[in-house]
Amino acid sequence: MSKMVHDMNIHGWLDYRRFAVLMLSMLLLASGCSQQLSKPEQRKPLINTTWRAVEINGSRVMFLPGQKLDVSLVLYASGYIRGYTGCNSFMGSYSRTADLLRLTPADRTEMACSPVIMAREREFIKALRQVARYEISGAVLKLFSKDGSKVLELIAVRAS
Repeated sequence: MSKMVHDMNIHGWLDYRRFAVLMLSMLLLASGCSQQLSKPEQRKPLINTTWRAVEINGSRVMFLPGQKLDVSLVLYASGYIRGYTGCNSFMGSYSRTADLLRLTPADRTEMACSPVIMAREREFIKALRQVARYEISGAVLKLFSKDGSKVLELIAVRAS
């Protein structure tokens, strides 16, 4: 009987090892598959997407006391732009060819806000007027001036 118990222990141990190796292999295979099956972040469309400013000329855009809405921009298929500076809303037009982009913010409301918000508004509008080229990577829109320097970085917050 002791030989029978010994054989069962050996076979049990071998079955356990086979099971462990099988489970480990499945786990490694599954983790590799999940990496391959995950989709890269889909590129957001330039048009009809609300883009929120996260950086203006290298400075982080923070939500400031007294600010009501995010600093943002939307380009419409009609060639019309609309946005918010953190204090005032603005409208205007744009033209685009391939990766070239020209923004022309024309009209804006004339509400007075804190000096800090008004200073950022002026910087945002100035940066919009300097835009010559754009790049989109996933949900990030980068806007560049003629000399190639990044003037604005925005993230997609809503697509229509």
